[in-house]
Amino acid sequence: MAATFLAPAAKRTQTVDLSAPLLRFINSHYDATSADYREAVSELNSLREATVVRTPDKHEAGLDLICRYYHQLVSLQARMPISEKDVNIKFTWYDAFSKEGFLSGGRKASMISGVYEQCAVLFNIGSLQAHIAKSQNYQSDEGIKNACKHFQGASGTFQQLREVVYSDLQSPPTPDVSAECTTALQSLMLAQAQEAFCKKALKDKMKDAIVAKIAMQASDLFADAANNMQVGQVKSLWEKGWISTVVAKQHYYHGLAQYKMGCVARDDKSFGPAIARMQVALSQLQECDRYGDNMFSSRDLQPAVLRDHQAVKKDNDFIYNDRVPAPSSLDAISKATVAKPIRLAAPSSNFVDLFVNLLPVDVNRAVASYNDKRDGLVTLEIQKLKEATQEINAILNSLNLPACIEEGGGVDVPQSLLEKGVTLREKGGVANLHTMMSELPELLQRNKEIINEVIRSLDEEERDDTALRDRFKDKWKRTESAKLTEELRTQVKKYQTHLHSAEQADTTVQSKYDQHIQMMVLLCKPADELAQQIPKPTKQAAIATGSKVVADLRLLMDEVAALNKQRDSLINGLREQPDDIVTKFLTALKEEGVIDEVSLSDAQLSLVYDPLKRQVEESMQSQQQLVARIQSAHQSFVQECGQDSSGRDEMLRNLASSHDAFIEIHGNLQEGTKFYNNLTTLLVKLQSRVNDLLFARSTEKDGLLKDLQTSLAQAPMEQPPPRPTPAPRTQHSPKITPAAQQPAATPPVQQYAPPQVAASMPPPQRPPMMQQHPPPVAASMPPPQRPPMMQQHPPPVAASMPPPQRPPMMQQHPPPVAASMPPPQRPPMMQQPTAPPPPAAAPYYPQYYAPQQPYMYPPPPPQGYPMYMSPYQQPGAPPPPGGHYPYYQPPPR
Repeated sequence: MAATFLAPAAKRTQTVDLSAPLLRFINSHYDATSADYREAVSELNSLREATVVRTPDKHEAGLDLICRYYHQLVSLQARMPISEKDVNIKFTWYDAFSKEGFLSGGRKASMISGVYEQCAVLFNIGSLQAHIAKSQNYQSDEGIKNACKHFQGASGTFQQLREVVYSDLQSPPTPDVSAECTTALQSLMLAQAQEAFCKKALKDKMKDAIVAKIAMQASDLFADAANNMQVGQVKSLWEKGWISTVVAKQHYYHGLAQYKMGCVARDDKSFGPAIARMQVALSQLQECDRYGDNMFSSRDLQPAVLRDHQAVKKDNDFIYNDRVPAPSSLDAISKATVAKPIRLAAPSSNFVDLFVNLLPVDVNRAVASYNDKRDGLVTLEIQKLKEATQEINAILNSLNLPACIEEGGGVDVPQSLLEKGVTLREKGGVANLHTMMSELPELLQRNKEIINEVIRSLDEEERDDTALRDRFKDKWKRTESAKLTEELRTQVKKYQTHLHSAEQADTTVQSKYDQHIQMMVLLCKPADELAQQIPKPTKQAAIATGSKVVADLRLLMDEVAALNKQRDSLINGLREQPDDIVTKFLTALKEEGVIDEVSLSDAQLSLVYDPLKRQVEESMQSQQQLVARIQSAHQSFVQECGQDSSGRDEMLRNLASSHDAFIEIHGNLQEGTKFYNNLTTLLVKLQSRVNDLLFARSTEKDGLLKDLQTSLAQAPMEQPPPRPTPAPRTQHSPKITPAAQQPAATPPVQQYAPPQVAASMPPPQRPPMMQQHPPPVAASMPPPQRPPMMQQHPPPVAASMPPPQRPPMMQQHPPPVAASMPPPQRPPMMQQPTAPPPPAAAPYYPQYYAPQQPYMYPPPPPQGYPMYMSPYQQPGAPPPPGGHYPYYQPPPR
C-alpha cells in the first residue's frame, strides 16, 4: 500500500502594516495612549510576518506559531474590530489552488475585514497540519500516531473554517475558502486520518475483522470525499490526479475490507463466501489500478489477494465444493469509526494576550451605553436637588431671611450678608464671572468648526463615491458611503444636539447674569461701602434677644443649612457612586458569548441608584415641610416686629438673591467650560476616525480604479461586424446586385448598361487596373503561350458576339468581343480565378500581364528569377495593340 497522501498548498499574502491603524484606534476609542501599546502592535506585526507572509516550517513549532497568531487575531477582533467602520486594514490573499504563479498575480481577493484574515489563517493552519501529517514516518508507531492526530486536526480546522468563521463573511472571496471547497477538504482530511488508523491496524497485526471494519469506513470516507470534490466549480480546483487518487483509494480500501472478511470466512471454513469476497476484492483492486495510474496502486496487496484466492478456490474445488454466492448476496461489512474531526484548541495557559488591558469592543460599547443611561439618571436627580435648593433660597430671599432676624443691636449690614460677600470675593467676584462668560463663545465656536469640518469631509466623500458609482455602475463594488458613515453621522447629530442645548443654556446664563450684575457688584464691595448703599432701618426697637419667634426662625435657618449640606453630600454621592458594571459585562460575555446590555444595565442602575433616588425624594418632601414651617414662623415674626418701609428689606432681599444667582452662574459656567472642553476631546477623536476612514476610502478607491483600468485594458476589444459575403459569380452572366439592395453603409452606384457595337469594330483598350476577367477570343486564333504558374481558365464566350464597351469604373465583367479581334490586356494584380471551362468549350488563349515598369526591350529578368516571355514575344506572334509590350512580373514566392 503506497503512502500517498494529499495536502493543499497554503494561501499566500502580502505584507501589511498593522501599527498605524491600530494605534489610531486606541487613541480615539480608549483612554490609553498609543505609546502604551506600540510594542504590542510591533510584536503583532512581526508575528504575522513570520507566520503567513513567510511560509512557516512544517513541524510542530511552526504550527504553534501560526496558532498563536490566530488566537491573537481573535482577541484583537474582540477589542479592535478590523472593518470598514472601525480599524481600516486591507488584507490581500491569493487563492491556494490558483494555476497562475505568484509573480504573475493569480486569483486574489482584498477585503477590509479581520474575519477574512482569520479565515485565511485558519486555512493555512489546516494546510500546515495536513503537510505535517503527510511528512511523518509511517514505518514507526510514533509517526503514524502523529499523522492520525494532525489529519484529524486538519479536518476539524476546515470544519471550523466553514461553520464558524466563514459564516461571518458575506461571500467567498476566493474559491478555496468557499463552503464547497472547505467541505471537500474536511472530508478528505478525515478520510486520510482513517487511512492512517488503518495503516496502524495493519502494522500492529490486528484481527482481520477489525482491519476490515476500519478499511470499510475508510472506503466510505474516501467515497464521500470524492463526491464532495466533484461538486460544481470545485472540481476544477484540484491538482491533476487528486480526484483519481481519492477514487482509487476508495476501491483499494473496499478491496482490503473484502479481502480481510474473505480471510475471516476462510478461517471459519466458509469457502464459498471467502471465494466471493476475494473475487470482489480483486475487482476492486483492478479498479484501484485503473484510477490510480502512477500515483496510487494496489501492487502491495493484489499478489496476496490473488494467491489466497487461488488457494481457497483450489481447496473448495477439490475438497469442500461450497457454493459460491453472488457478490450482491454477501452481508454488508460493518464499519468502525476511529477518526473524528478535532477543532483548534483554545489558547493554552501560556498564551499572552497582547491587548489584555483593553476592553473587548462589545464590552466597551455596552459600557458606553450604560454610562449614557447612568449620566442621564444622575443629571436628572441632581437637577431636581438644585431646583429644590433654588426654590427654597428664593422663598427665603422673599422673606428676607435670615437677614431680618440679624437686625438686633443696630447693625448696618447683617452678618449673613457679609458672609455672602466674602464668598463671592473668594470665588473671584464679578471679574471672574466676566472672564468665564467671555470664554464660552470661543469654546462653542471651536466645537462648531470641528463639527462643520467633519460634516464637510463626509459629504465630500459621499459625493465622490456617488459619482464613481454612477459612472461604473455594478463594477464599483464597495460599500456605499451612506451606509458606511451612518454611525458617524448619528454621532455628529448627537453632538450637534448637545451643542444646541449648551448654546441655549449659555443664553439663559447670560440673561441671569445681566439681571443680577448690579447687586453682585455691590455685594462684592467691602463692608463699609456696602453699608453706605443699604438704607438705614426704621424700626424703633431692636429685636429682643429672647424672642421666641426669632429663636424659632433661627432654628429653622439651621435646618435649612443642614438640608443644603445633606444635598451637597447627596450630589457628590450621585456623581461618585462606585460601579462594577464592567465586571458583569465581561462575565456575561465569557459565559454566554453575548451581552444583554439592556437588562444588565437596568438591573445595575436599579441596584446602585434606587437608594439614592429615594433619598432625593425624601429631601424634597422634607423641604416642603420645612418651607411651610418657615412661612408660618415668619408670619408670626412680622406680626410681632412689623414691616419695614424704608426699602431696606427690599435691598437685602436683592443682595441675597444676587448671591444665589452668582453661585448658580458660577457653577453653570464651570460646567459649561468643562462640557465644551470634554466635547472638544470627543470631537477631535471623531474627526480622527473620520480622517482615518477617508484615508482608507481614498486608498481603496485608488486600488479599485487601478483594478478597473487593468481589467479594461486586458479585456478583448470588440470585433467589428463581419463583412457580408458577396454573392457567387456565375460563369456567363453573373448577377449584379442593384443599388437598392446594396448595404446602407455604402452609397449605391448607378449601374451602366454597355452599348452594343458592330462585330467589325476593334475593341477599345480597358484600363489595366479595372480588368477582372480575360475576354473570350475567336476560335481561329492560335493560343499564345503562358507561363505555367500563371495560367488560368477564362470562361467561354460566344464566338460571334462583339464586346460592348463600359466605363472603366463601372466594368465588372468583360464584354463579349468579335472572334477576329485580339484579346485586350489585363494587369496581373486584378486577375481573379475563374471556373474551368466545360468540356466542349472553344479554344482559348491564356494571358499573362505584369505591372507597369520603366520601358525596356527586351526587358531583362529580375535578379534571381527565371526568364519569362510575353505571349507577344513568341516567334511569329503579332504585335500587341498600341505597339507596346507588357512587362515581366516575378513569379510568386
